[in-house]
Amino acid sequence: MAYTIKEVEKLTGVSAHTIRYWAKRGLFSHIERDENNVRYFSERDLQWVALAQCMRETGMSIAKISEFVELCKLGDSSIPQRLEMIKAQEREIIATLQSYEKALKVVQKKIESYENALSTQKPDALTLGSDERLRDYYKQDRAYKSLQDNASGKRKLAKRKK
Repeated sequence: MAYTIKEVEKLTGVSAHTIRYWAKRGLFSHIERDENNVRYFSERDLQWVALAQCMRETGMSIAKISEFVELCKLGDSSIPQRLEMIKAQEREIIATLQSYEKALKVVQKKIESYENALSTQKPDALTLGSDERLRDYYKQDRAYKSLQDNASGKRKLAKRKK
C-alpha cells in the first residue's frame, strides 16, 4: 500500500513539514514520486519514518541519522558500524537518564521539604536553605569544586576588606 505524506503524518505523528525536511536531507531517498512529484510512502518507508523519529527523540542529529541511512544502503558489510552508532546512542541515552534521575531526586526532595514546611507552618523552611541533596547533586559535578573554590575565595577577599 502507498501512503501520501499527509497519511504518513496521521499514522506516525510526524509532521508533513518534518518529513519533507528529512526527505530533503536524504533520510528517505527510496521514496517514490508520481508524475506530479507527489511522494508516496510504502510500509517500509513508514518504518524508516518511525526509526528516524525515534532516533531524533534520543537526541541523534539529522546528520548522524543520514550517516546511518547511508550505512544501511551498503548492506550487511556495514552492520558493525551501525551497531557501534546505536551503542553510542544508547550510552548517551543512559547518561541522560542518569542525569534526569539525579535531578528528579533533588526535585522530589524539595517537594517533600516544601510540603513538610507547609504542614508544620514553618515559613523559614521554604527558603533554599542547606539541602544535603543539592550539595550531593553538585558534588558529583565538576562545577561544584570550582563553585566551592570561588565562594571560599570571595569569603577570604571579603574578610580582608573588613
